[in-house]
Amino acid sequence: MKKSNKYLLYSSIITFTITCIWIYFFKCNVISGDMRFFYAEVKIQWIPDSSLFLEDGSFSFANLVLYILNVIGFMMFGFLLGGAFKKKRILVVTIISILFSIFIETLQGIFAFGSVELSDVICNSLGGFLGVFIYHKLENKMSDLFKNIFYLIVTIISSCCIIIGIGLTIHFWPQYIEFV
Repeated sequence: MKKSNKYLLYSSIITFTITCIWIYFFKCNVISGDMRFFYAEVKIQWIPDSSLFLEDGSFSFANLVLYILNVIGFMMFGFLLGGAFKKKRILVVTIISILFSIFIETLQGIFAFGSVELSDVICNSLGGFLGVFIYHKLENKMSDLFKNIFYLIVTIISSCCIIIGIGLTIHFWPQYIEFV
């Protein structure tokens, strides 16, 4: 891999990782106005699919969508990391995905940011595995130009998300922040 390609790959990984931390850790939802950073009670779910069903027993389509988004988000993470490793790529990236997901969930529990769910760790790990598996299967079929365009797009989107997230948080901080 050329030096310029490595810089683009690593900048993609860094910006995407920061974006993941921002989304998963801070759970800033400006659209709904829920800008609480500290929750009085940390919700911990050890049963992986318990949140697919609501208290009345009905199926939660919204939670299924969140699971799917977790898998898709970490698929990009796994795909990006796939370009960074050559030997034992699938194993290494899957382990990194698992550890990064546990890191995020642990921080959410320690700092009372949202909820700690085993299903998030499972979905994120599955996404990381699927992403690196796809990268591994398509590696020889993808041109360097395609990889660079993909890395550039991920870097731009992740950077925009970071800038928008920080800007919205600063803008709405006094209005919506709620320390419980």
